[in-house]
Amino acid sequence: VDLRHSVETDTSLDIEERERRVFQVCMDEIDSCKPYFLGLVGHRYGWIPSLNDMNPDFYERLALPADFPISKDELSVTVCEFIHSLFNTGKPTEHSFVLMRSADSYSQLGDDARREYFDEGRNGELIDSFRTYLTNSGSAACLMEYSLDLNDIGGNGLQAWCDKIYEA
Repeated sequence: VDLRHSVETDTSLDIEERERRVFQVCMDEIDSCKPYFLGLVGHRYGWIPSLNDMNPDFYERLALPADFPISKDELSVTVCEFIHSLFNTGKPTEHSFVLMRSADSYSQLGDDARREYFDEGRNGELIDSFRTYLTNSGSAACLMEYSLDLNDIGGNGLQAWCDKIYEA
């Protein structure tokens, strides 16, 4: 389930209500997939909503690990998805798989194209903190770093990447 794409909402609703519904669909889909989780982490942090506005119940129940490096008011929807799946279970699930794209995946891109894949400023700091936490926390049963030639998405590189994931 790609949690951000193809989520339909009623266009007659205001933007805040549509965002609330998208957020709820994301959390509901994670629940429906449990105990399985496949998380992909690049170098973009994502949209930071007001969680209390999105879902006050979720915000109240949200139990961040004591050593989590990001405060509740700076959590992106993507980070909430990981928290909801990996951290609020009390222990890593044996069916959790996190793939982190390495920075060398972007080495063949020009500066303008590279900026499409990397956040800078505060969001850059937040994604770096999150990636470091995932690497060191032991929260996923399997954590794998991968490299993907973004200039060869339609070619053999993507199939090789899929094969590697399948083998893992």
